[in-house]
Amino acid sequence: MRDSDDVSYLRFTAPQQRDKALSDLRGILQGVAADGEFHPREISELRDWQTMHDHLMIPQDFQEISRSITRAVQDGRLEQNEIDEIISLGDRAASTAPYFDAVTKALQELF
Repeated sequence: MRDSDDVSYLRFTAPQQRDKALSDLRGILQGVAADGEFHPREISELRDWQTMHDHLMIPQDFQEISRSITRAVQDGRLEQNEIDEIISLGDRAASTAPYFDAVTKALQELF
């Protein structure tokens, strides 16, 4: 019987997981932009995102996104141009294969 904690299959789903993580990031950033305010909890949310998803990213792409997030939250604020930059970096890092259709991606961004 296989070990129920065996996660070796995850290597086959890395592109889907990466795209889901990037959709989550976009959702967080759009939430910040929606009310125009940046709360300490949102800083925590962005840092948690960095920690939880670093293993999914191609190193150079994640490093760029991570540096951009770190720079953006350094002053305790998040400006629209910083949000746009992070979203742009995420879009570049996303796979070009259509693992998720438009409706699924939209729902991921809402959560």
